[in-house]
Amino acid sequence: MTSKCDDGKVYQYYALGYVYRKYNSTSTNYSEFVPFWKGRQACKESGGLPIVPEEFDVPSNPNRSTSYRGLAYFYENKTKLIGAYPCMNTEDKCDVARSGYDEYNIRDTDELYKVDPKPYMNVIYDKYGFVDDSIGQDIEYGDKQYVRTLYYYDILEHKILYEFGDVKYSRINDYGYGLGDPEERYIVRDSKNRKWGLIKLLEDGTYEEALKYEYDSINYDEDTNYYILLKNEKWSVYDIDNDKYILQDLDDKIYDVFENGNLSYYYKIGDNYDEQTTFKVINVNGTPLLNKEYIVNILFGKKFIMYVSSNDKKIHFMDYTGEEKETPIQLYFLSLYQDGKTHPSFTYDIGNDEVTINIKVYKGPEFKYDYEFHSISTRSWN
Repeated sequence: MTSKCDDGKVYQYYALGYVYRKYNSTSTNYSEFVPFWKGRQACKESGGLPIVPEEFDVPSNPNRSTSYRGLAYFYENKTKLIGAYPCMNTEDKCDVARSGYDEYNIRDTDELYKVDPKPYMNVIYDKYGFVDDSIGQDIEYGDKQYVRTLYYYDILEHKILYEFGDVKYSRINDYGYGLGDPEERYIVRDSKNRKWGLIKLLEDGTYEEALKYEYDSINYDEDTNYYILLKNEKWSVYDIDNDKYILQDLDDKIYDVFENGNLSYYYKIGDNYDEQTTFKVINVNGTPLLNKEYIVNILFGKKFIMYVSSNDKKIHFMDYTGEEKETPIQLYFLSLYQDGKTHPSFTYDIGNDEVTINIKVYKGPEFKYDYEFHSISTRSWN
């Protein structure tokens, strides 16, 4: 005989005036052999979420690992311990949640912007965190798939507040942790319909819905504070603070949106060509700005666009009038490989003055090799 708990099941077996019960729920997880007249234990009300013990041992974690001895450890700025979470679904596989992904993760397509591995999510309001306590789930025909199970966890009170299917970072702080947008809005995935939405996390542990769970992908652009949305195979750019669309229902995949020094807005689209994504830049009024073939990397600044052509393997520079600037820089090759991953064969940084571009062009297939250094000033550009 099987009875349901709020967050699991109780299996009961009767024989010779006794009953054996196996409590297989997150709130009550043990066995008992008792006389048949003794009623079963009541399950705690949990909304189907695991109930974390009020007290549990937290061993010293000398390396400040996020996962250690069956616990997920939450640190502020990688040094101050906030608290821990004991693995409830797995014995020792739980961890602080890393930022997730979907098949339309546009940041991962462009090697200039890709963050790998994904950052751990930061502690929120000094007491909440996202924890990954995922296990394999059964699907049709007895197969298994790995679907993320994330909990929004009150670290100080040892209480799981909500379950989500995934979470994405919008920004990364100075310590390498993933954040939401400046208004504490987080891109999260519904655990049931697997669609993405946007929620605003509040200090009391509750949240407000900012965008409904109906999107196939949501990506945040830090430069403009706009959201790039995919729904029903159509792409849009949404200004959430002013509740208006900058672009709506485009067929082309939108990879980025940005503004130049004159507050004109542009967006980047891309198509797959010979197993490589090639990009174009379009003004929001629909007129092309950069519409050449074989553009595999594009970097934007307030005064400049820097792009790489796979046709000539050079870094090109142009301003927002479309005029080519500077002498193109020759690359030794388009990509290099480090730790089994593909990277551009150059690195760059933009100076604090926002007009200087510093570029290292590597001469060998890994970052350990020598490089050429170039410094480009855009101060006199339009």
